[in-house]
Amino acid sequence: MLEQFKVNHLHSSEINSNGLTVVFTEFDEPREESQSLVIYCPLVPEKDDKAEAALNLLEHTQHGLWVGLNNGMNAALAAIEILNLDNKFESQLLEYRREQAEKVRGYNKKIDKGQSLKK
Repeated sequence: MLEQFKVNHLHSSEINSNGLTVVFTEFDEPREESQSLVIYCPLVPEKDDKAEAALNLLEHTQHGLWVGLNNGMNAALAAIEILNLDNKFESQLLEYRREQAEKVRGYNKKIDKGQSLKK
């Protein structure tokens, strides 16, 4: 998604003190508290109970911005929204939201007709 929006970014395991950082983390990984802007994306292995992990998410959200379990797309979207202070990405965000709304309407039509959402 960051590439789709042409957001200048890099991949690193370090928190960037001069920018925004997206951290993919497991719940049992230690996280240092940071004054930097950090978006955390919790990763939950397939074998783990996702409902329990979702409830445990609240225990870990004392600092930083957290997005849903295993949802890197939401982490990227949150980063783009934050970087959009000057409306640089506004037209792209509006188009993305329009496309997502259309996709949901399409899913709703399939459900109303009793069709499967699987491709």
